[in-house]
Amino acid sequence: MNRLELKFSTSAGMTRAVFQMFSRILDAVNMDEPNRDRFLLAVGEAIDNAVIHGNKFSPDKFIEVEYLSEPGKITFMVTDQGDGFDYLKHLNIPLEEFQAPKLISKTIKYGSPGGLGLALIRKCANEVTFTPPGNRVAFVKYLF
Repeated sequence: MNRLELKFSTSAGMTRAVFQMFSRILDAVNMDEPNRDRFLLAVGEAIDNAVIHGNKFSPDKFIEVEYLSEPGKITFMVTDQGDGFDYLKHLNIPLEEFQAPKLISKTIKYGSPGGLGLALIRKCANEVTFTPPGNRVAFVKYLF
């Protein structure tokens, strides 16, 4: 098993650097390019959610990421210092609700549909779990 843990301040520069580092790490994983790109999209979304929604861009708050590589799967975890959110509400929304034309009509009717980033993570990973109060997300990708 390989493990990497990072803790960094909430800043655009650090966020970009961490994302680029994980992009290079995933280049070494035995995964086809489309699955690698989808998983990397989930990684970016989870980090962005921690910056925007969790830490609310506060440079005095930190984000922790953990990456585990085990035979047959990789796991990525992101923890922010925010108050958390009602993740069960978002996990109970079927992914089909985030596909056109439903997403388009919801956006027209209500403005931003909310939960789009979480739906993206759910679609790009095989497993997604949250730790109460909702400021930590973990997602797994199986390497078939």
